[in-house]
Amino acid sequence: MTTNQAKEIIFYVVKKTEPRWRQYTAEWENINQVFIERGFEQGGFHCFKFCKLLEQKDIYSIEKIGSILDDARKYDREYAGSLNAEFYLNLKDGKYGKTGVLFYESVKDFLEKRIGSPGRVFWNKIWCMLVCCSYLLKHYDGDFGHYLKRKFAEFKKVKEISDAELLSTDTQEWERFKKIKKPWEELYGIGEDMFNYILGDIQQARFASNLYKFDSANQHFFKVTGIAKFLSSFDNDGAVRFLRKLELPFTLREINKGIYTYCSKTEAKNYGFCYDSAKCAICRVNGLCEKNFHLIKGKKIVKNEPKLQRWERNMDEKENGLEKIRKELREKGIKEDITITETKYYYGLKIGKKLVLCKIVTKSREYYQLPWDKRQLKLPPVEFILEFAEWCKTHSMSKEVSKFEIPEDLIIKK
Repeated sequence: MTTNQAKEIIFYVVKKTEPRWRQYTAEWENINQVFIERGFEQGGFHCFKFCKLLEQKDIYSIEKIGSILDDARKYDREYAGSLNAEFYLNLKDGKYGKTGVLFYESVKDFLEKRIGSPGRVFWNKIWCMLVCCSYLLKHYDGDFGHYLKRKFAEFKKVKEISDAELLSTDTQEWERFKKIKKPWEELYGIGEDMFNYILGDIQQARFASNLYKFDSANQHFFKVTGIAKFLSSFDNDGAVRFLRKLELPFTLREINKGIYTYCSKTEAKNYGFCYDSAKCAICRVNGLCEKNFHLIKGKKIVKNEPKLQRWERNMDEKENGLEKIRKELREKGIKEDITITETKYYYGLKIGKKLVLCKIVTKSREYYQLPWDKRQLKLPPVEFILEFAEWCKTHSMSKEVSKFEIPEDLIIKK
């Protein structure tokens, strides 16, 4: 891939998704609600859907959410990691007031009614929301806009600054402000990327058009397409430096939103590209990208042969895993050579000349098993595929191995 091809891919992606990302707008007058909705939308958590529940219960404000916690502290999973944890039971019982009860009900409804995805760090993000709102209420009148103006006034070394002065700040000045003040550091659970995301679509902010969030969708896009190799560093700064060199007819934020929309799981209904072969096949720039699906840990992909599954293999762990397997087999009395044979489509464990070990993958677990051994070999995860070549033709590898009729020529007898 060349730089020009990378430019062509990105241009197509941003242009293709423009009708959607043009809708991602926010107003300065709603900055406090924007802070709550965007600041904690991490790890797959659909915070914007959770916020609709808060709004229905009339507690969608920094002031009200911030009034719940009196003793803000770091997240403790045992204390606040489920509806049955001490903190949530206290909320339910009214120990944090009426607002606390309503907040508990919002969390309960969100989970039990499956309003949206809680993601993988839901309880942590909810706690961060409570802590941040409490902090802003105690020190900045429950107003994120006031917090920003105070921090920017400190940077400018003036007593105070108006909304208009803040919003008219150009990109260079805003970047200096961020570098010196790091205004996200006082906000528990919010880093630079999320700080950029909160402000990225504020229509009145002059600096917003050049804010960039190096989110998981953008990272995924760069890796799978192969564009990542052009980045001087795989982070926000590296992405921004490269994208600016391309001189595309879009702002950084527009490019950011376009890539997010194209690859985000949240937007998977209409877009959601770069995750599976079916979507890849209908992408109009798939002939330019490298389709590096194997770089994405744990993702099934298809290359050339749609009936064959490939999985990412960690080559550093392969030999360590093999040694553990060899030890297990030798304890079973096997004296022949135990090797890994590699073909175009799989790794297979051989004893002598026979394939004898497979990795079984079900929806709930993964394990290794020998066809002549009813006992499961309890080994640490090893990231390479071990499978019987013959089974691939007639059997689903997702079924239990005990249900298979083992081919006679693959059975190793003592």
